[in-house]
Amino acid sequence: MHGSAFPPGSPGYDEYASVTLLRMDGATGAVTKIGDYPLRGVLPEGGAFDPTGEYFLATVFQGRGPQDPGPGIEIFRVGSDEQPGLTPVQRIPLPHGVHHVAVG
Repeated sequence: MHGSAFPPGSPGYDEYASVTLLRMDGATGAVTKIGDYPLRGVLPEGGAFDPTGEYFLATVFQGRGPQDPGPGIEIFRVGSDEQPGLTPVQRIPLPHGVHHVAVG
């Protein structure tokens, strides 16, 4: 969430939230940070991988303004083992207030 919920100009304000991608070693349980990926919007709280593991969906509670993508589900493509990471694909617009997403 970073400081995305604070009003502009206030201490701690951050225009972007982010999604952090981690890799877990199945054998050892060790966790490695792959990276942080910016997400324009306020209060992203939920996220889920699709059943194939090819996509990650992140919720965006609300947008910043009329020129920005508004609330919805931000879709990222998940990279490979050789080139890990997240690449933004699109945002599916939804009404204000998206908190969680479940993929089945």
